[in-house]
Amino acid sequence: MRTDLRFPRMWLVIGWSMVMFVVVTCMLPAPVIEPVAELLWDKAEHALAFFGMTLWFCGLYPASKWRKVAIAFLLLGIGIELAQGAFTTTRAADVHDAIADTVGVLAALLVAWLGLKDWARMLERLLPGSGPRV
Repeated sequence: MRTDLRFPRMWLVIGWSMVMFVVVTCMLPAPVIEPVAELLWDKAEHALAFFGMTLWFCGLYPASKWRKVAIAFLLLGIGIELAQGAFTTTRAADVHDAIADTVGVLAALLVAWLGLKDWARMLERLLPGSGPRV
């Protein structure tokens, strides 16, 4: 974890909640999720979800850990696809979903590298009592 964050536990709880939300929604039966899934192209949904999760965790860890963050999310995407194929009857494993996940992960790494890696510190400055950390 980055040592310059005032609320690292809060950011982690929110981040892991996002991960759990993505996993659960990916495992829901297709008829349950179809009304929501029709809002956006399926591959864009995958790319955006993995972009958001990866960027979130890149903001919580130093750049030296980003490789591990990226690998973890790439493995999560593959794992979700394998689980959909093995444990659901209304979903199927789709290599194109895993590719979209990978695009999201790589895009997040680029955006973090370009400067958004400090998103948590920027937000913490806006929170009440955001004086210097003592």
